[in-house]
Amino acid sequence: MYTMCDDCQFLCIAQPEYCQVLHQGQENIQNVYNEAGDLVMVKEKREFEGGTKIGNIVIRGNADSLMHHLLEENSIDTTYTEDFLLTYRAFNNDPLKISNKLLEWFDSVMFRDKVIRVILLWINNHFNDFECDWRMMNVLEKFEEKLHQANLHGQTKLFNIACTAKAQARTVTITRPSSEAELCFQILGGSEKNFPIYISSVLEGSEGETKGVKRGDLLLEVNGQNFEKLTLEKATAILKKNTELRLTLKTSLFAFKEMVSE
Repeated sequence: MYTMCDDCQFLCIAQPEYCQVLHQGQENIQNVYNEAGDLVMVKEKREFEGGTKIGNIVIRGNADSLMHHLLEENSIDTTYTEDFLLTYRAFNNDPLKISNKLLEWFDSVMFRDKVIRVILLWINNHFNDFECDWRMMNVLEKFEEKLHQANLHGQTKLFNIACTAKAQARTVTITRPSSEAELCFQILGGSEKNFPIYISSVLEGSEGETKGVKRGDLLLEVNGQNFEKLTLEKATAILKKNTELRLTLKTSLFAFKEMVSE
């Protein structure tokens, strides 16, 4: 027998003991089936903390069953939600499908706290899933409205703090054929009103929308020029003058909504 290294060691197990180990493993496996009789999830019973805690850990499952498992109460599989949010794309799960399902589950008081926890974790750990997709930001906007309607003021405050803290400046380059061509977005605000410049709307199907420019984005710079203290008229003139616009943006939808409401 040849080995890849000189200090390779072997463990010899008697055949009856080996079969016993395999049998014990199978005893701990729990298969979950749907109403049609299809296998949708496999769990394994495990012991923790010296056997004082026993519970089921998800081993594998289809996309829908993994998503629905977010609602299950499981004090053993404590990192399931974080793991799911990190890896859901590997299971062909669409973020828009997941977020819309969470909004649907929020309407059930039974699931509301779990949904809030999942969305806050999602924002804290993977906010880029939202800030680069206007459809996902629409989901967050709907979620905030649901928090208001449910009079969950503490959770609303945490939600807004998380969105503000996790937003990162990003750069988007948009090219127009000429300075006379229409801008693919509109702006609001301005120093004359003591507000920064915000993106107020984006033309559907435009290059701006494709590259992630969204309503509520804070416009920090254009082609290296600071926009934080410009009047709306001056900012508009600069945007219309240039055919290549290198925009530095930062997601700030809820601050934008506060400005519009005043």
